[in-house]
Amino acid sequence: MVIFMKKEKFLYAQRCAARPDASLRQNLIDAGCSREWIDRFFAESDTPQQLQLLNRHRKQLLDNLHQKEKQIDCLDYLIYCLTHPTSEEKKGNL
Repeated sequence: MVIFMKKEKFLYAQRCAARPDASLRQNLIDAGCSREWIDRFFAESDTPQQLQLLNRHRKQLLDNLHQKEKQIDCLDYLIYCLTHPTSEEKKGNL
């Protein structure tokens, strides 16, 4: 089973390496990369450097996602507060 997984990863890597630049460029655009970022990516001929750029961009997207999740949580809390009055409000004290 381990050999099969290694072979599968190898075949996947071969498919990715065989992608034409246009397909790879479109994938980067779809991932939200700017034109300048993509140019920098293609300027790197070193795969580890390209991976570092991809990982940094992924981390940035994930950080943005977490920030948006926090904002949604704040809105959910406000909606809850407005739709579930406190016991004081129910008594008419507020």
